[in-house]
Amino acid sequence: MVKYVHDFTLHKARRGLGCLTLLAFYAVSAGSLGHITQALGAGAEPITNPAASSSESKGDKPSYDTQNLLPQLQKPYSLFDTGLPKEFHLDPMFLEFPELFSAPEIDTGSVEDYRNEKLDEYQNMYESGILMRKAEEYEGARDYFIKLILASPPTEFRKKSLLQLALIAEKRNNLPRAHTIYNHFDTLYPDDNNLALIYLKQGELLSQMGAVESALQKYHLVISKTMKMQELQGRYQPVIQRLTVKAKVAIADTHFKRGDYKQAARLYRRLLVQKHSNSKLVGINRPVVHYKLIHAHYLDQNHLMVETASEEFLKNHSDHPMSIEVRYLLAKTFISNQRNPDALKHLYDILKEPAQMDKISPQDQVHVKLRVGKEIAQLMANQGDSLSAIQIHLGLLQLDLKKEDRMETLYQLGNLHEERKQPEKALDFYQQIIDVVSDPKDKETIDLIIEMAQWRADTLKQL
Repeated sequence: MVKYVHDFTLHKARRGLGCLTLLAFYAVSAGSLGHITQALGAGAEPITNPAASSSESKGDKPSYDTQNLLPQLQKPYSLFDTGLPKEFHLDPMFLEFPELFSAPEIDTGSVEDYRNEKLDEYQNMYESGILMRKAEEYEGARDYFIKLILASPPTEFRKKSLLQLALIAEKRNNLPRAHTIYNHFDTLYPDDNNLALIYLKQGELLSQMGAVESALQKYHLVISKTMKMQELQGRYQPVIQRLTVKAKVAIADTHFKRGDYKQAARLYRRLLVQKHSNSKLVGINRPVVHYKLIHAHYLDQNHLMVETASEEFLKNHSDHPMSIEVRYLLAKTFISNQRNPDALKHLYDILKEPAQMDKISPQDQVHVKLRVGKEIAQLMANQGDSLSAIQIHLGLLQLDLKKEDRMETLYQLGNLHEERKQPEKALDFYQQIIDVVSDPKDKETIDLIIEMAQWRADTLKQL
C-alpha cells in the first residue's frame, strides 16, 4: 500500500514575490525497502520494512542487516524527493502564482523548519544507535544505523552510519564483515580523508585474520593517502604525520610477525634515522623501536648487529626499563658465542639495577629475576660450579613463583644434588614435587614435572 504524505512549505522569495508555498508530494512504498539489490555483507537476511512498531517484542522485531544497502547509499540526498514520475513534477513557472498554493484553510511551514526537523530526526536516530552500541546492545544499534541509511539522509550521516556498522561488526568479532564494510566506504567515498584511518584499521583487521600481504598493502595505502592530504596541512599536519609514522611502524611490525626479521630490522633502523616531523607532537618512542631492532637482529641470529645495537642502546637509554630486555638478549648472544664471562656480567647487571626494576610491575620483576637467575645458574652449572647453581636456585624459591615455575626450580635442585652425589637431598626436592596436588588448570604441565620427579625419586630409592 502506498502512503501519500502532503506537506506545505513556505519559501521566502527575494525578488518581490513575497511569501509563497510549494506543495510537496511524498510517496513511500512500504514494500520497496526489502528488495534493494547488491550486498554489503554476504549471507544476511533481506532488509524488512523499518517502519515497524517500537512496541514489538524482541522475538518479533524485524531483522535489518547491511545487505542491499549500496543503492541506498549511492542515492543522492534530496529533501523533497517525491519519488513521483517525471510528468508529475511541478514546473518552476508556477512559483509566479503563489495564490495557487495558499489558502486560509491551509497550514503552512517553512522549508528551513522542515529541514531542521528532519536533521534533528536523523541526529536523534544516530545518537540512539551510538548509545545502544556503547551499551553493547549491538543488534539494536545496528538496526538504528541501517534505518538511518534507508531514510536517505545527507551524506555525512550515511558515512557515519556505515563506519558505525563496521565497528559493530568488529565488536561482534565478525572481522570479515567489518573489512567488507570498510571496502564499500572506500568505493563510495574515494576522496574522503577518513580513508587514511580506514586503511589503518583494515590493516589491523587483516593482520588479525592472518592476511599478512593484504595488511601490508593497506598500510602502504595509508602512507599514500596521507601524502595526498595537502588541503589538511597546517594545524592538522601533526595528525597526518602521526598516521604516516603509525603505518610505518605497523609495516615493520608486520614483517617481524611474519618472520622476516631481516626486513623488519631494516625498517626499524630506518624509523630510527628518519626525521618524521618538525613538530614535537610527532615522533617515535626511540627506546621501544631500538629494542625491536635488537630483537629482530637476535631472532635473525645476526650476533654482530645485536652486540652493536645493544651497546648503542645502553649508551643512550641505560635508565630505560627496556634495558633489562636488551641486556638479556645481549647475554643470550654472548652465551651462544661461548662468551660466558661477558654474559654473566650483563645478567648480574640486570639484578644490580633496582632503578630499572622499580619501573616494572612486581609480577614482571619476578619473571625477570626468575629468567635471569635460571640463565646464571645454567652458566654456573656448565662451568662445573654446581654449588653456586644450587644457591641461585634456592634464592629463586624465595620469589613469589607460579606453581609450575616453583616445581621446575625444585626439579633443577634435585638434578644438581644428584650431580653432586647427594641422593638424599635430591630425593627430598623430588618428593616436594610429588606431594603437590595438581591444579586442573595447569594439570598437563604439572603432571609432566611430577612424572619426571617420580621417576627420578624411584631411581634414587633403588640405589
